Amino acid sequence: MITDKEAREAIIDSLSTGAHIIAPEHIAFCSYPPEDVILGKITIETASPAVSPSGKSSDVPESDRDSHSAHKKVNPIAIAASVFLFLAIAVSLFFLLSVKPLSDHFDLELGETVSDDPRDYLSGSPLAMFVSRIDLTDVNASEKGEYPVTLKCLWQKFDACLIIADTKAPVIVKSSGPHYFAPDTALSPSAFVDSIEDADSNVSLYFSTGSPANPDIFCDRVGDYLLTICASDSSGNISSESVSFTVDLPPEITGAGDIYVATGNDLDLLYGIKAIDETSGDVNKSIEVILPDDFPEANSDGTYSFDEDYSYVITYRATDEYGISSEKGCVLTSASAGTIQSLIGTRAINRHDSRIIGAYNPYDNGESLSGNIDSALNESITYVVSLYHRTDFRHYVTGSGFITEITDDGIYICTNAHVAEEADTFAATFYEGSHIIADRIGYSESYDIGVLFIPLERMPDSLMDTVSTVHINKTGWNALSSSSTPVGIIRLNNDTGAVDRLSTGELAGVHKVFDFLTHKPQTEVTARLIEGDSGSAIIDDKGNLIAVAFCYTTGAQTRYWGVPLDGTLECYKEITGRELFTY
Repeated sequence: MITDKEAREAIIDSLSTGAHIIAPEHIAFCSYPPEDVILGKITIETASPAVSPSGKSSDVPESDRDSHSAHKKVNPIAIAASVFLFLAIAVSLFFLLSVKPLSDHFDLELGETVSDDPRDYLSGSPLAMFVSRIDLTDVNASEKGEYPVTLKCLWQKFDACLIIADTKAPVIVKSSGPHYFAPDTALSPSAFVDSIEDADSNVSLYFSTGSPANPDIFCDRVGDYLLTICASDSSGNISSESVSFTVDLPPEITGAGDIYVATGNDLDLLYGIKAIDETSGDVNKSIEVILPDDFPEANSDGTYSFDEDYSYVITYRATDEYGISSEKGCVLTSASAGTIQSLIGTRAINRHDSRIIGAYNPYDNGESLSGNIDSALNESITYVVSLYHRTDFRHYVTGSGFITEITDDGIYICTNAHVAEEADTFAATFYEGSHIIADRIGYSESYDIGVLFIPLERMPDSLMDTVSTVHINKTGWNALSSSSTPVGIIRLNNDTGAVDRLSTGELAGVHKVFDFLTHKPQTEVTARLIEGDSGSAIIDDKGNLIAVAFCYTTGAQTRYWGVPLDGTLECYKEITGRELFTY
């Protein structure tokens, strides 16, 4: 049993701490007289049971006991205490769960994560934060704008605004250098940038000298440059970075003209293709060939074979050590040898602009397109030579000749027999001034035709790139009948190779009776011939070989003569064992 004092303390503790209230019926007092217990404003009346003088409880009627028990159950003091406690708890919870918005609007940087943590929007106790919720349904975090948000905590609801703005300038991450470009290359700012770090996907890159609408620039001069790149987002935030670069000449690709290959021949696509760079030097190893999908498969040795007529577009690319590339495209045509030779003969193609493989005579000068005898003669100088040989201190032999064939071994020169028989060797002077020793192969006894030969190793490469052979159209010659056909010769100077004289006239007859020497029919022309013209090619206004000049006769009338084309071809084969290609 507890003492009265202990009971009072328990009641005080329960009321002050909000613990359970001890009802009066649960309190047993000692034997000292009852007394009122005043606790604050609450008075608890107590009564002790009747005790006999002997210390034992006196008998109480049963009805009185029931009435007393009922009175204890509806004690108003206990009810008041419970109500007070309830109100105290309710008030405490009200203040404990009350929240306040931190603001009616909240700022957020574009690209940052939108928080759903109530503590970023409300102030209040941890318990209030635990039961609070933020409604972000209408918020699009990837776009700028003002979005409504709702802040909720039980019975409390607040409306606020989330403002997503872009205030940060883009961050330009430059690519590593150095940077080299070819002249006239369209330079884009993106060539200098690895990435752009910005929440806004709509970022414009441009040089400070331009604008977002015109971001590219062109530099046409070789040299070093320093420019500024700007990055601007849709909110007007701008950042900039300086970049340096060098404009350098790209490699120069040579030998990559159009290609004509006769069917049945193999082709090395890289033969004769070279690439030189001003800075890096020889970059031949970098050359690559870009081929179309339908191009034939390569042979085991890397060459290509062509069995049918076709045209392909191929591209050569060369790259220097700084990554600057140049490209050169060309058309590769495969056709029959006769088709290709016809293109050469009509000057539709030529070996100076194109690479020709498998044609009968890729060096043919072709038919003149001018229709003018003077022009045709001037176009013929690439196959005309002047011949000279000194026999002794006071005597020498001069004449003319023309190139008939160019082979892998050397070049063949046709002249007159009466020139060739004078010496075993001659100094052959070409149009650009070169003097090269030519050896005599032989000469004919039937017509006045002789042939000289120059081994290929004696010929400079520069000269071999330009010389040609005379154009022989046997079909056209067979059809000649008009005496009004313009004809002429051209002769070069022995010393300089420049044009020494040019003589023109008309064809007087293809086969005319000739009463001198061999008494064989000769070709007569009205073009004036003089000493030194012997061996010259007599051509018409289309550049076709008509005859080989060999003499003039005097008498009542001076007449000028040449060996006819058919006789020339016969004698050439007799001397060399070779048959000239004719159209």
